Amino acid sequence: MSASQNFSGVDRSLGVERNGPYAAIKQQAVRRAEQAAALWESYKVVAPGLQVHMALLAAYKIAGQPHKALELFYKLRAVNSPSAMNQYRVHLFGLEAAIMAQNFPAADELARMFSNHVVMFKSEDYQKRLSGLYRKLAIGAAASEQWDKAMYWLQELINNYALVPVQPSDFFAVMIHAAYAGRMDYVKMLMTAADQHTQDQDGKPVVYTEDQLKLLIEAAGQATDVNFIESLWQRLLLDTSGSSSSKDQTHRPTSSAYQTVIRALVQCDQWAQALDLVVQFENAYGDAWKGPGRDFTAVSVYHGLRFFPLALVEEGKVAALFEAVKARKDAGQPVTTTLMNIICRAIARLGNTEAAGTVLQSYGVWGIAHDADSYNAIMECCKINAKVVGAESLLSYMTSKGIKPNAATWNLLISTAIAAGDRGAVVSAIERTMAANCKVQVAVVKRAKELAHDEPPSRPALRLALNRVIEQQNLQDELRMPVNVNYHQRQQQYQLGQARESSSGVGEFRRQTKDVWRPGMQQPEEQPEQQQVKQPPVQQPQQPSEDEHSGSDEQPQMSGLRSQLRDAFKPGR
Repeated sequence: MSASQNFSGVDRSLGVERNGPYAAIKQQAVRRAEQAAALWESYKVVAPGLQVHMALLAAYKIAGQPHKALELFYKLRAVNSPSAMNQYRVHLFGLEAAIMAQNFPAADELARMFSNHVVMFKSEDYQKRLSGLYRKLAIGAAASEQWDKAMYWLQELINNYALVPVQPSDFFAVMIHAAYAGRMDYVKMLMTAADQHTQDQDGKPVVYTEDQLKLLIEAAGQATDVNFIESLWQRLLLDTSGSSSSKDQTHRPTSSAYQTVIRALVQCDQWAQALDLVVQFENAYGDAWKGPGRDFTAVSVYHGLRFFPLALVEEGKVAALFEAVKARKDAGQPVTTTLMNIICRAIARLGNTEAAGTVLQSYGVWGIAHDADSYNAIMECCKINAKVVGAESLLSYMTSKGIKPNAATWNLLISTAIAAGDRGAVVSAIERTMAANCKVQVAVVKRAKELAHDEPPSRPALRLALNRVIEQQNLQDELRMPVNVNYHQRQQQYQLGQARESSSGVGEFRRQTKDVWRPGMQQPEEQPEQQQVKQPPVQQPQQPSEDEHSGSDEQPQMSGLRSQLRDAFKPGR
């Protein structure tokens, strides 16, 4: 029996086993690889040796050992003549092994032998195998931030579009890596190339999904590219008007899209544009929206828009936003309840009840109605200062005005009682929350359990109340999981603050107002749903968690803003 016959048997066995279970494939491939190696030792001639090594390459690939396959390929290239090695199948095995082994320098070298026609191939070879490998090379180069190579392989796909069409997803797969790397220049270049290519083929530009554009808007916000943010938002509006992604088919961006672009503009300190979009957001999902899909929590500063006041506190931009709101009023533009709630909560998170109360009283002067979040901001001051009586009085007052407390109201009431260390008040607040059919947040339950840990065994009222909450709201699984720290958002805010601290004027604002900062009024911790740091009950104002400072030990001050508030809300203004 010749070596070629033995090789054919090995190859046929491999082909049969490829259709079996995956585990059997790997076992059979390893066994056949060993047989092929034995054959090579028995027949030390060049021609069958090359064939046997090709079987070995295939066996290593199937067995999930691409590094061995790549090593074998280079050994073959070293011992065989170029005429014997310039074969499509051998180089294809080597290229696939290099990609499987994530050895992109080797893969790039081997693939260029195909693109430069050193190794010849047929049209069907490109359609079946090479086009997919070129795509992987483009994505792999982009993931390694080798932009020239990524563009080279994308261009190769475009050059061969007659054999295999190039889809918009091929451009976006490279584009998203450029976006994450902050290379907005490549993102813009790729968007232009995708539009041009699609226009040439279909007569119209690319239509991106909303999720794709949201990712690009987020990246543009991190890169503080304001013009590109606005361009992407207009693109999103245009694409959404043609094909709505919302279930109600209203051809409007989703609430998540509005939140993404507002967040991006806030990162760039573009207050006027951010306020315009908040008003548009309210019109699309708040009280002004009369169609299906109204979502009050989406425009709440304690839910969908909670990032806005948090960013203001962290970056010391309360005064800047207040000036932007005043400018809107002076220009005759609408100033809505949500805009005032953003300012009110931002000030409240500084722990300054006096200034927050001034803003709350000003709603009527400006012809703006209060809602539950307006009073929640004042209750947040009570939580920061551990004033249970004040929170109870505020709750009674808002209900007397016909304003129904929401879930954030009740959770703030519980958190205030926890901050004061008043177990009886915590039990009462939990019972009232459940009676109102509102969910107690997991983070609040965790802090309440810490307070109940020292409860006397003879009076386990708090533990019993918490057990009822956990059982009725099915919180067992959630309590076993850590609270989401949203690392990406905090890291992004830290980098943004560090990169723009010197140029944005934050440091100067802090230095000018440092001497008039009221003692004891410090930045509060995160809202109950996002608190991460274990906080024991205290009687004095709570200290902020370290990660909420975004890398800064100083805090924005309030005296300048307090005088602005007094002047702005005088009758007749």
